[in-house]
Amino acid sequence: MTGWRRHLLLAAVVVTSLAVAVSSAWTAFERSLIPFALDGTVDDTEAYADSGFRLRIVTIDGTDHVADIDVATTMFPLDRVRKDAWSSTMDVTGIAVRLTPSAETWKLPLLALLLPLAAFLATRWLDRRTTRGSGPSGGRSAGDVAPTTPS
Repeated sequence: MTGWRRHLLLAAVVVTSLAVAVSSAWTAFERSLIPFALDGTVDDTEAYADSGFRLRIVTIDGTDHVADIDVATTMFPLDRVRKDAWSSTMDVTGIAVRLTPSAETWKLPLLALLLPLAAFLATRWLDRRTTRGSGPSGGRSAGDVAPTTPS
């Protein structure tokens, strides 16, 4: 692979992994409900399918929000919920609930950045191992060849 193609491929991998990292961080951060302004009554809470019991769907005045289990378990049907956008405190029927981003907010982006880095390092390592024996002398230098004596 030529140098410019390798650099282009590396740039594409870096841009893609950054996009995945930012997207996954935002998605995980949204589950804390911190970005949202909320003012209404909880209609229902239910388990989010295939989340391994980490997430719940909380319906407030007909609008569904995917929330971390720690946030969702503070709300029950008919509870009154009030929260300003970007506030880390939510009022649930007169009780102040502190909101914090889950550990996934940091783990998912880190994983999205480390996997391409690991792949890059693995390909560099494999490149070096496969090119060691190549070349006109089969990987040997002039000093590696035993001198011959005339007969």
